[in-house]
Amino acid sequence: MNKTFWILTVALALAGVSCSAMEETMVSAVFANYTSAQEALAEDDSASAREALRALAQEPDPEIREAAKAALEAEDLKAVRKQFKLLSSKVEKLELPKGYVVAYCPMADDGKGATWVQKDGEIENPYFGSEMLKCGEVTKRVE
Repeated sequence: MNKTFWILTVALALAGVSCSAMEETMVSAVFANYTSAQEALAEDDSASAREALRALAQEPDPEIREAAKAALEAEDLKAVRKQFKLLSSKVEKLELPKGYVVAYCPMADDGKGATWVQKDGEIENPYFGSEMLKCGEVTKRVE
């Protein structure tokens, strides 16, 4: 586990926050940073996407952390988007908070298709950005 995780855990414990509340706070941080990356990719904003991925690369969950690192190490925006598919598959497995959805684009990843998690609302495709921003559909919604 990384230093940030332990500092957060101790601080929340000292503040009297329960373990389930601490876990919820950490999951909320994952979704906040992930959707920041997703929205930045949808806007073709490589710098902001990398900033959000840096935060995810510090997460205690090893699958999220390693997938974020792989995307962060990609050399260009196209490669970041390709690695984002793996990160998305990890985030999609988490319990979605209210207000988030899973979306799917059949054309992503050279026609193999890819999912991503985003805030509920209009589709914002991170795999194509401005080229095909609205390509995709919601496949799962938390009610």
